[in-house]
Amino acid sequence: MSTIRDDVGLSNWSVGLLTSLPLIAFAIMSPIAARLGNRFTNERVILCGLIFLLIGIAVRSLSIILLIFIGTLLVGIGISVINVLLPGVVKDKYPLKVGLMTSVYSTAMGIFAATASGVSVPIADGLGLGWKIALLVWAIPAVVGIIVWIYLANNSRNARGKTPF
Repeated sequence: MSTIRDDVGLSNWSVGLLTSLPLIAFAIMSPIAARLGNRFTNERVILCGLIFLLIGIAVRSLSIILLIFIGTLLVGIGISVINVLLPGVVKDKYPLKVGLMTSVYSTAMGIFAATASGVSVPIADGLGLGWKIALLVWAIPAVVGIIVWIYLANNSRNARGKTPF
């Protein structure tokens, strides 16, 4: 964060606000995400959450202060929607293996989070690509997720009979 702060000239209080935005998004979006999932299906709303995540990653990779804040907020919204609705999808798709599948996706989230934390600085500094590219690299898993969830949203048993977008 200090690299970004120094590059764009953020003050310490604004960095604190920036790191709080995903938590604020989670607090606001959690009840809304559940309602949206009930109305449009969890799979479709998770797909929208992934799209918000992708847009947020792309937008915050620009070095314009306002866009860094907007992008971080969009990332927080996307993650909060996914975090709220994914347990319901696991319960629906794997009713006899909820514990196992929950541990699989929780472990995968932890591995990706640790990997992102561990390789972002080497991508930025070690490869000389800078913080913008290091943040933008994480759009790749989001795109893969979007492709998977497009398939899941279109083939969901719950999608039939619900109001489409």
